Amino acid sequence: MHDGVDEQLAMLADEIGAPLVLLDAEYSVVAFTPHSVDADPSRAGVILRGSPRESVRQGLDAAGVREARGPVQTPAVPGVPLRILLPLRVDDVLMGFVSWLDENDDAQVRRTEGSPRVHAIAQLLHARASADDRSDLVRRLIAGQVSVSELQDDGLAADVPSRAISVRADGTVPAVAEGLLPGALAAQVGGVLAFIVAEDLPLDALREHPGIAVGVGPALPLAEAATSWRQAVLASRIASRGDTEHGSFVRWDDLGVERLLARIPLELVRHEDLPKSVRMLLADSRGLDLADTLLAFLDRGGDAAAVAASRGIARSTVYHRLERASAVSGVRLDDGSARLDLHAGLRIAQFAGLLD
Repeated sequence: MHDGVDEQLAMLADEIGAPLVLLDAEYSVVAFTPHSVDADPSRAGVILRGSPRESVRQGLDAAGVREARGPVQTPAVPGVPLRILLPLRVDDVLMGFVSWLDENDDAQVRRTEGSPRVHAIAQLLHARASADDRSDLVRRLIAGQVSVSELQDDGLAADVPSRAISVRADGTVPAVAEGLLPGALAAQVGGVLAFIVAEDLPLDALREHPGIAVGVGPALPLAEAATSWRQAVLASRIASRGDTEHGSFVRWDDLGVERLLARIPLELVRHEDLPKSVRMLLADSRGLDLADTLLAFLDRGGDAAAVAASRGIARSTVYHRLERASAVSGVRLDDGSARLDLHAGLRIAQFAGLLD
């Protein structure tokens, strides 16, 4: 996580002239400056392992380290150099410790204790812990694991309209999007970023951000965030196609039959599963062009002028392609039932990536 902790720790180490290790409130390693291991080889295993042995934890607790309000020396352990632990607190809540080798240098201890870097690191750890709490709340909300009473206990109104938003980007967690909705609840869920936002929060920053697919769920009471999330995920499946009329920013409220298409396991759809008329159309040497024009025509309710404008072609070209599509597929475009087969089949083929 890039939140400035490593930089502040490095600057503090330079300031006092000693390698430092940053621990959380449970004595697990959060960060360390590059020379911490070299300066204290006996601690290398603990630092690189991240978490202390239970005996170490119990020894530190017994020495009153957790209750300390100022620098304390670690209990003596045979073969292990003594260290100084400086508690980091925010509003008297323990956030962690800055630790370094005890060099019997009182001036160094005073410089460390009085450095504004120490306060900055404590605040960053506090912000990180708060973000972790919010992320956990989001994960439980979208999983339907938060009751109305729990929301009320957390000071949240269960009936406030809120939206869930699913953001994805080419198989990677789109961390770049995290700062686009300040104040929103956010969490990483697998390869997707989940937001819970107020109904009226502007979403222009997400709409305009390149390289991401955004699905926006409906506004529902916060207690029903799981439903909004499920529909946001389905909308993001449509958005991830990017080449539909909806683009890469899709609101569930704007979807029609695509709501049903999004539920189909499209990764299982094969060419041979499509209606015969669609397979015949795609088998033509110009099948993809014909399919694109025909789908645009059906999407626009038979408005040839709108199709010509959207594709940058002459209206006569549209009519020529429609005639060719009708002949190749064996379907009369004035036959409602046959048109339904073509329209639904082409739309499914599009979402399944069979028109790429």
